[in-house]
Amino acid sequence: MTKPDMIPARGHASIARRIGRLALVCGTTLLTHPAYSDELAADQLKGSAPYIETARRYLQSAKQKIIGGHPVSPGTHKWQTSLQISWIPSGVDAHFCGGSLIAPNWILTAGHCMEDLKATDVRAVAGPLDLGKSAQARSVRRIIVHEKYATDNSNVVAGPHPVNDVALVQVFKPFEMNAQLQQIPLIDTALEATIAQPNHELTASGFGATKVGGKVVAGLLSVDVPFVSRETCNRPQSYDQAITDGMICAGEVKKDSCQGDSGGPLTYHPLKDDVVQVGIVGWGDKCGVQNKYGVYTRVTAYRDWIMACMASPDDLAKCPRK
Repeated sequence: MTKPDMIPARGHASIARRIGRLALVCGTTLLTHPAYSDELAADQLKGSAPYIETARRYLQSAKQKIIGGHPVSPGTHKWQTSLQISWIPSGVDAHFCGGSLIAPNWILTAGHCMEDLKATDVRAVAGPLDLGKSAQARSVRRIIVHEKYATDNSNVVAGPHPVNDVALVQVFKPFEMNAQLQQIPLIDTALEATIAQPNHELTASGFGATKVGGKVVAGLLSVDVPFVSRETCNRPQSYDQAITDGMICAGEVKKDSCQGDSGGPLTYHPLKDDVVQVGIVGWGDKCGVQNKYGVYTRVTAYRDWIMACMASPDDLAKCPRK
């Protein structure tokens, strides 16, 4: 997200050169997209802050994440997805937010990534450990942002930050599960209670910047971050009561998620070969600094909403259309 005065949501991204007519990967079909040019004024861009920032840099030919992270090993993080600007052909340049595959045709991400976007603005890519390499790409059927998603401006210390920061992306053609691509289960409240202790290790992953204001990296990175209690995260020197029941904190100095990671998963490995999603990368003050932990959307707080949307995708009361 474009950095507010104090607290950035972590959805900043890529960019690189001017374009005429572009190709859009739509399922397995290559379509042409209406022309965009370097003459497109920045104030004409529409969409979420991460999307606009990525598009602006691309159009202006600018150079384009995980803090303290390391490249992931092949065969791991099989659920990681990249949400990309549909009219930018390069995956590295097009990436603006992360996500996680929770069903063959559903991606879980952050609300601040998807606000004000249309389905045709976005393509979903799954399976890559490197944005520069081939992967499964899908066109988006629809975007569902939580009906109570909003920006909270009430806290002086925390600054502007998102609340109810969760969204779903449904693709037209389900992704094909294989050795490199699998969906991730969501944590339940019983298992969550076992990790809610200081320094319990969780894992954040993404293609975001390795420093504040840095460029997106092509290769997927991950970092192990310690759980931080809501009490600690709400201290005056941290976020001063801005952390709600719908949020979870994790991180320490020089270990954190950062811009470009927004929407990606925070995970827990209860057993060696098992993994569940605990949170969604959300916001924080800078990246990896003292007392300013990473703030994630708490999955258990929105599990019922997520399941209702997936089970009844046409129920307008539960899943308002975007």
